[in-house]
Amino acid sequence: MEPRSQQDEELIARYLLGELSEAEQTQLEERAFSDPDYLQQVRAGEKDLIDEYVRGELSETMRPAFERRFFASAHRRRQIEFARAFTQVVAEGAATASSDVAPAAITSWWNSFLLLRRGPHLAFRFSLAAIALIVIVGGVWLVREFNQSRREQARIQAQATPAKAVAKPTEERAQNEPQPAPSQHDRPEGRQIPPPVVASLLLLPGTSRGAESHPHLTITPATSTAQLRVVLESGDEYKSYAVELRTISGKVVRSLTGLPAHPGPGGRAVVLTLPANLLTTGDYELTLNGINEQKRAEPLGYYYFSVRKE
Repeated sequence: MEPRSQQDEELIARYLLGELSEAEQTQLEERAFSDPDYLQQVRAGEKDLIDEYVRGELSETMRPAFERRFFASAHRRRQIEFARAFTQVVAEGAATASSDVAPAAITSWWNSFLLLRRGPHLAFRFSLAAIALIVIVGGVWLVREFNQSRREQARIQAQATPAKAVAKPTEERAQNEPQPAPSQHDRPEGRQIPPPVVASLLLLPGTSRGAESHPHLTITPATSTAQLRVVLESGDEYKSYAVELRTISGKVVRSLTGLPAHPGPGGRAVVLTLPANLLTTGDYELTLNGINEQKRAEPLGYYYFSVRKE
């Protein structure tokens, strides 16, 4: 991965905090999904923001935007909790290692055991040495787990096929269902029937309801079908999923269950296809649930977007 420039770091941070205009956001997403190295830079920027937050290094202006954006995602909340615990363990391990207790725990373990028999004061020192050793071993284990988690995320992201996250109609022929051929009475001589138009939108996790701008789906008069690709967060693996699409006022537009996850651009995603005439101009909320082995729905997250009809 190429090193990030100062300009790229600032732009990625503003994107993650929801401070870019709609045009700037679209331009950055197009670059991220067409350039794997830049996508890795975005992921690295996300981890840097989380680390700075748990260390209390974010400015007073950045902290509210971070909490509004990152705490809206269950996956990001888990990342924040892990980073907070990891930072605390490392700090405690460093403090213990700098004292005279940790060296005694490592180099004089047997001597401490022998001194245990000589008095309560030495027994107390032995207990402190034992606690210090447990902290050190636990810290090493957490470091290994943390590094392994990052390597696994990098491997999964590298396998994902880059794609453009552009929410605009794309003209493509429907390949799954055969189209009936028109009769001679229905088709004028020399005139071809235009292919159906599908408006597609890629919904990424982490979009909050109160964000200033949402991904938007544009529907033209020629659009026949709307397709929503709901990208799953890492670790949300179920045999099937359920989605419920509502207007921002609470009206249910479509509710489906038993949907599978498909590999695709940006990671595994659940695909929701519906007639374009079901959507009107306005804001929408999509609820995603995972269906567990007991056939019960477990909430996974919310996705927000806007529809514009021309």
